[in-house]
Amino acid sequence: MTKLPGLRDAVTNYKVVKFNYEGDLVTAEAHLLGENKAGDKILSAWVLSSSKGSKGWKRYSLPRMRDVEMTEVTYERTRDGYDAQDATMARIDTAAAPKP
Repeated sequence: MTKLPGLRDAVTNYKVVKFNYEGDLVTAEAHLLGENKAGDKILSAWVLSSSKGSKGWKRYSLPRMRDVEMTEVTYERTRDGYDAQDATMARIDTAAAPKP
């Protein structure tokens, strides 16, 4: 499975993903895929854990993501601060339906 279709599935089905981002091993809830105003494909995710200690909302450039693993672990609800219409994106590709 290539990165983009797998991430679309993760966003649509409230799945947790794991990946390496420039040396940071990240486990996160995939919430939204889009393109920023510079045209970069972006994953907006709630970070559960990372080897560099990050937590909470983060945005990741898809071309910089390596060793992407779509897990079968799901999350129960979208996180506080989630905006399915994220105005910082020039285009939304896939967004999780808000799930309080």
